[in-house]
Amino acid sequence: MIARVEPLTTARALRGPFDYRVPAEMEGIEVGSVLLVPFGPRRTLGVVVELAETTEIAPERLAEPVAALEQDVPAELVRLGLWVAEEWCSTPARGLALVLPPGTGTGRRAP
Repeated sequence: MIARVEPLTTARALRGPFDYRVPAEMEGIEVGSVLLVPFGPRRTLGVVVELAETTEIAPERLAEPVAALEQDVPAELVRLGLWVAEEWCSTPARGLALVLPPGTGTGRRAP
């Protein structure tokens, strides 16, 4: 399974979502799951915005999430956050930050 993840970073030049290969021990993730993912030279939090069976990228080239956080966002709120970002010309991370549980999100470095 492939998770399409929007990283919670405020870089405007970023064009996501990014595909991650879901390992067997994380098969329970769903749209709205908050994950710790490798992103360039660091790790960052991201929100699953879509699940897919296939991707254009070779599966062996996909990174795997490091961990799934206990906090989740209902799928309806994920759609709302993405809509807010598009409607008001903002980044997906900023739109999703509006619907995240308290204490989760942008503005802090992931462990």
